[in-house]
Amino acid sequence: MKRIILFDCDGTLFPSPSFSDVWLPTVAKKFFGVPSKKLGKKAFNEVFLKREIKEGYLSFGERIRLMAKNNSVNLSEEELEKLSQKVTLRHKQYLSDLSPTSGLVPLLKFLKRTSHALYIISVGAIKWKKEITDRLGITHFFEDIFTEENIGHLKPSKEFYMTVSKRLNTPPKNLIVIGDDEIDLAAKKFGFEVIWMDFHDKKNSGYSYDLRARTFWEVLDYFEEKEHVGGIYSF
Repeated sequence: MKRIILFDCDGTLFPSPSFSDVWLPTVAKKFFGVPSKKLGKKAFNEVFLKREIKEGYLSFGERIRLMAKNNSVNLSEEELEKLSQKVTLRHKQYLSDLSPTSGLVPLLKFLKRTSHALYIISVGAIKWKKEITDRLGITHFFEDIFTEENIGHLKPSKEFYMTVSKRLNTPPKNLIVIGDDEIDLAAKKFGFEVIWMDFHDKKNSGYSYDLRARTFWEVLDYFEEKEHVGGIYSF
């Protein structure tokens, strides 16, 4: 049976943490004296993403200025511009170091060859996700990218997942989510099939899932068995 498969991006398609997880705590602590935990994922969503759903995406410079304002930090325009340029440079370096997670490309090739439809579900600007998939050389495998930018709700809310389901005109039971994080596992609560990529042998926080895999090679074998093509990790 051919299904629609929704891949998480950061930490799933490539093994590195998201750029926001890298640069935001560093900038917050070093330049603004803000403890990293105050700008964790929840605070990041509150400060940037909810605003950006309504107003459009902010550049790194605009985000830094907003951070300074919210934390009552007085930096000159020259200092803010230098910091913005540094973060922008770090982003380019970050992209240049990315490579696909082991086993991902053979899995994508197999899924496309067997007529599955592939999409990306993530958090952040679509153009940034496209930069990542371009760098990884996998953009052509995917039909589209869904984030709060074109869905209007943040992953992992019920509204996000159900809007994706509606957009694809496909009930949740016929959609498979593949991801490494709890925000991907959350889809199971809304009726989606979930494959948890447990790359680092994490402790499950009570979420349920349909398959727990530690490598994409295991996922490839799983789909091969469903397609009855046999062989372990065949190409």
